[in-house]
Amino acid sequence: MKKTLLAKALILASVGGSPFALADQAQEIQSLKDRLEKLEAKKESTEGSSWADRVTISGLIEVEASYEDPDSGSSSSDLVVATAELGIEAAVTEEISTNVVLLHEEDDTDLEVDVATISYQAGESVFSFVVGQEYVPFGVYETALVNDTLALEIGETRETAFIVNYEAGLFAGSLYVFNGDQDEDGDDTLQNFGASVGVNSESFSLGADYISNLADSDGLQENDYGYATGEDSVAGASFHAVANIGSIVLMTEYLTALDELANDGNDSEPNAFQIEAAIELGAITYAVSYQETDEAVFLELPEERVSLGLSTKILGGLGLGVQLQHDEDYSIADGGSGDDTDSIVIQLAAEF
Repeated sequence: MKKTLLAKALILASVGGSPFALADQAQEIQSLKDRLEKLEAKKESTEGSSWADRVTISGLIEVEASYEDPDSGSSSSDLVVATAELGIEAAVTEEISTNVVLLHEEDDTDLEVDVATISYQAGESVFSFVVGQEYVPFGVYETALVNDTLALEIGETRETAFIVNYEAGLFAGSLYVFNGDQDEDGDDTLQNFGASVGVNSESFSLGADYISNLADSDGLQENDYGYATGEDSVAGASFHAVANIGSIVLMTEYLTALDELANDGNDSEPNAFQIEAAIELGAITYAVSYQETDEAVFLELPEERVSLGLSTKILGGLGLGVQLQHDEDYSIADGGSGDDTDSIVIQLAAEF
């Protein structure tokens, strides 16, 4: 508006008061107004496009059909939306980005904010910083199969944390701190922490992780383990390796508590081990896995699990996964059922 008035004043001053000049001037003013309006509209359009270019929206839907046949009791089957996930990532500036992930898992997780973080990295710096609700870098839980690993059931930990990441060449590491829900002596303070170190290349990766309080993992945090009455926190550790040999991928992980979990944990020291091999032949990936746990009966996890599976892409990107699974429960003497359970799960997955 100010530019239009200024242009009008300048033109009037230059042509004087001639009626013909004023008529021509009115036409020129209108033309100038039209041009300014078009420029403003173009500017707004460009700004809108620029902001849209900074936002990435992604999503995942997994639908699973399953059948279970235990040694004792009745067989069961189900059809569920195992995962419905929507992610929105935005670059606020060249150095600052935000990430929000919404998640729903039928019969497990109501719709909730799964991840909400602000990240900062200055240019090509080897350091980056993340603050917000995030899965802390403890364990990797790699698998080419449909079902999550048993190590994940023990160790996966989502917290509101401050994370410092380092990455230079083959080396990477992280340090983080968080409050958590299971606090030693019942103190509601920012006292829990962890660290992760690793070596990564295109052909292999090795890593070791530490967390000061394993009871804050998603699988364990519903219990108090006597912490409110003075028990010490129980730390956890994870060791993992992945090797890529042509079309073959080998992966292994061992995750364990470093001391006994009191009270609700039955003085157990839960741990899980996994070894898996996957091979890609044409458009199909085949995988076989052996897993075992120890002192994890209170988490209702099997003592041993053998899995076979395959996955492929169909119908222009729709993924199909099939997994056959044999579980052996802990013996009755160890607090389990002593049953074996055979199961099959078929998964359709669409990702965008």
